[in-house]
Amino acid sequence: MNLSLPNDREFAWKDGTLWCENVPLKDLAARFGTPLYVYSKRAIVTAFQSYQKPLEPYKHLMCFAVKANSNLSIIRLLGELGAGFDIVSEGELRRIQAAGCDTSKVIFSGVAKTHHEIEAALDANIKCFNIESPAELDRVIAVAQKKGKKARVSFRVNPDVDAKTHPYISTGLKKNKFGIAYDQAVELYLKASRSPELEVVGIDCHIGSQITDTAPFVDACEKLCTLLDKLRLNGIELQHIDFGGGLGIQYSTEAVPSPTVLVAALRRVLVKRGYGDKEMIFEAGRSLVGNSGALLMTFQYMKHGCVVAATGSSCGITWLMGGTYEQVAYAVQNMIANLTGMICDGAKPSCALKVTTGVSTAVLSAIMAMENRCVTSVEGIIDEDVDQSIRNLTKIGSKGMNETDKLVLEIMTSK
Repeated sequence: MNLSLPNDREFAWKDGTLWCENVPLKDLAARFGTPLYVYSKRAIVTAFQSYQKPLEPYKHLMCFAVKANSNLSIIRLLGELGAGFDIVSEGELRRIQAAGCDTSKVIFSGVAKTHHEIEAALDANIKCFNIESPAELDRVIAVAQKKGKKARVSFRVNPDVDAKTHPYISTGLKKNKFGIAYDQAVELYLKASRSPELEVVGIDCHIGSQITDTAPFVDACEKLCTLLDKLRLNGIELQHIDFGGGLGIQYSTEAVPSPTVLVAALRRVLVKRGYGDKEMIFEAGRSLVGNSGALLMTFQYMKHGCVVAATGSSCGITWLMGGTYEQVAYAVQNMIANLTGMICDGAKPSCALKVTTGVSTAVLSAIMAMENRCVTSVEGIIDEDVDQSIRNLTKIGSKGMNETDKLVLEIMTSK
């Protein structure tokens, strides 16, 4: 069975084999071994140009968020295409330097920049620091004074805009930890403008990831323009507006607007509000590389205990998605229910199908758990107590599954 692909242009199935561009992936696995990351240059170039082209008529800088993929070849490719870079650590700055890219196009974001990182960024003559807090502002001033250099700064303002994305990747609401509070921004801009160690150059916001609607960007742009109005009244003119991360990507059936639509929507606001001359900056990551690669792995052997492994996978997925202890427990119970629903009255060979689909079941169970949905004790062997549910599964695994395991292995090894 050929799985559907979110990027069916650069990755495609041909005669049951997955290809990247014009190369069968199995040939790359045979040549280089596994695990192996394979990226489509064409996919990355196409994604970058989808932003770059609608921005071309205006002053702009299209940045790549290095945290999305720090592969040196990808960084070098994007640098050759004219990209700037959004970084959150000195390590990422060093990678940009190692790739031979222009550090004057680097924007340093992140909530906890160290003294040493700020010094390294000043030495590299980066475009600007995105300031996240009053304490960070004081630190940048102190380091710049010590180095005898002027630091260019922009403030990451939290516009209190709902990005309509997953709560664990939403970053633009008042309750989120990121950025300067909206009502505190003017005061900090005034402080920065009076510091001889600083050059205030921009304003920034980042409202979240995997956004598939232009409306939150437009709302944030309106609020930033209102701040620009206030700054202008105080004699502060900025050079750029940084809209943070780009659009989301398609994982399955998401309808994602094009960057052309997004840029047009933002331009309408900027022109209407009198800021059409400002440099526009984006710091896209996911939408540039998210659907550009594949990880090749080699299946080695089958081990008894697939139910346990799949349950562990479900818990791991839930934890990586930011799940609470309770949600991880939900994932365990969902997983057990999904795997054992048809065998609650005793082991049957039909459960082999469920064992062999453990990965997809793990994902389903994790998604249910993150939505705070959990099966109840009316479902087969599930108990309201997660530990008892595990003991029930263990009992089936140690007693009822023996014959089924033997049969599954017999079929698999004799094919």
